[in-house]
Amino acid sequence: SSGFQRPLVSLQALHTIEDVVMQCAKSTKGHAPTVLSAMWQCLTALQPYMDAAVQGSISDNYDDIESITTQALQTMVAILRSSKFKKHLRQNIGQLCQILITFVRISAEQHEQWMDEPNLFLSHEDVDAMDFSTRIVASDCLRRVAGTYEAELKAAFTSILSSCIDQSSQDRSGGKPSWWILREAALSAACIVGPDFVDPASILSIAVQDLESQSEPFLKARALVVLASFSTDYAQKSQALKYAQQSLSSSSDHGVVKALALQAASRLVLRDGSELLKSGENASGLITACWSVASSAEEDMLVVSLEVLKLVLRGVPKDAQVLDDSTVLGLAKATVGLLVDGRKEDAVTHHVLSDILGSLACFPGAAMHVIQPCLQTFGSLLSAAAHDMGGSMSREGVGSAINLAMKRSRAGLDAQSIQGLLDVCLQWIRSSAEGEDFITALQGSTEIAATILALNHPTLLSEPGLLAEVVPKLASLAENACSPSLPDRAILFASNFFQQLIVRLGQQVSSSIGPIVLAMSQRLMITDNFMLRKNLSTFLL
Repeated sequence: SSGFQRPLVSLQALHTIEDVVMQCAKSTKGHAPTVLSAMWQCLTALQPYMDAAVQGSISDNYDDIESITTQALQTMVAILRSSKFKKHLRQNIGQLCQILITFVRISAEQHEQWMDEPNLFLSHEDVDAMDFSTRIVASDCLRRVAGTYEAELKAAFTSILSSCIDQSSQDRSGGKPSWWILREAALSAACIVGPDFVDPASILSIAVQDLESQSEPFLKARALVVLASFSTDYAQKSQALKYAQQSLSSSSDHGVVKALALQAASRLVLRDGSELLKSGENASGLITACWSVASSAEEDMLVVSLEVLKLVLRGVPKDAQVLDDSTVLGLAKATVGLLVDGRKEDAVTHHVLSDILGSLACFPGAAMHVIQPCLQTFGSLLSAAAHDMGGSMSREGVGSAINLAMKRSRAGLDAQSIQGLLDVCLQWIRSSAEGEDFITALQGSTEIAATILALNHPTLLSEPGLLAEVVPKLASLAENACSPSLPDRAILFASNFFQQLIVRLGQQVSSSIGPIVLAMSQRLMITDNFMLRKNLSTFLL
């Protein structure tokens, strides 16, 4: 009631209501109408400030008002969670929803910031976003309403959506520059509450209209997500996927459109990939579109485009003629190039890139098209003088990609490839400094060697000459893995390698087993790690 003249007092009052509702729910039983009346008054009083933020005419104390708005919405989330308020809220769900949509609107400041940095827009759209902006908390409120007051929201939402769309159309006819903002907020709210509350045919018609009229980038971006969320039959889903592909491949579409085109494609592939990706045109078009974004993107846009590419490659039927040999080889080389690109140095990106290479290897006859460029690049990395953090991460990424490619494709290797991989494994260990870099090299090398043994032991056993070359290399790896200077966890990393070595080639490595047995025995006597003692005892037996 103070009109927010004392912002700290207003904030503390809202905090107090939230705490009481969450911690002392029984105490609120007789006070629900009073609490809701105060919250209604608060949210209604905050709306003019939100209108000003949308128009870009904010006051000097806007930061205080934004904090109050966010806290008021968080307090409403707490109220929506509480069963004590249900009876009193039911009759006002439509009005609450209408208020919340006004707080989902994009402010002028956000518009300017996201147009400059689409990555920020993409991270803000994440359901698990850590930001506590007004838009995010209002979206969370809407989610709570949909989950708790399903019947009441179903009765009201179609009318609310129509009202917002009609208002935006009137604003557009009147020449109001910000006409699209309420429309985008309403469509965003529809995506939040989901298809159970909206007539799919009407909202799809609105989205197609926004796409084809070349609207404001944020509105076009939202339309892509609407199509992905509300399409029901194959033709609609396939068309939604094509719209997303076109935006991803377009040189004229803004980054904010591409950001939500990735989100739309991800939704479609996760929900309907098995159906949509049977079409070679859909699959190859989306692979090309995602790669066109990934090859030039940074940060969130890069990771999401690679995640979608990973989903597509996993979802494509492996007997489908989607990728020919030259395309696989080109994608593999380009992916390895990103793995060793110093600008893309983070564990998440490297993990996704390795996974993409592993998926590419699963296509018929594609394994060696993936492994060979990895092997060539690995050799170059190991011969480089620099061993900084970035170089270590690149080596780990390429090593992981080689292992995944072999495991997923289950393809047998020729003698030259087996020798080349084991040579690289030994070189990786020898070129690594002590400490974490050495442990990473040991883990990666023994994993590759274990996979080689698991998949290629018939080849090794049938070619005495090859076996004679390979056994000393395997023995050297094993001795390195048992080094007394290594921590227990490093030897645990190598457990699978020891198991494969003993099970697959026990007889053949008998002449080299002495130093390995000695190192295992010494380690067994000094370790107090239960799992390591168990593993070493098993290997020795």
